[in-house]
Amino acid sequence: MASIDDLRSWMAEKNRTVQDESYRDLTNLERKLQKHEAFELELRANEGQLRSINKVSDALFANVCQCVN
Repeated sequence: MASIDDLRSWMAEKNRTVQDESYRDLTNLERKLQKHEAFELELRANEGQLRSINKVSDALFANVCQCVN
């Protein structure tokens, strides 16, 4: 469960960044590119954890559906 909480916190942090309207400001494009590249690296680093959580989620959902039917 800790990994789910960690990933949820990471996603919430990234969501706040995405909601930031400062991207409209065209100054300091170099820094924005660096932030984007860092985000891509973080996304790749968390990809395995996200896929693992999705797999567990799918299995739980399938079990719930079987129990209901």
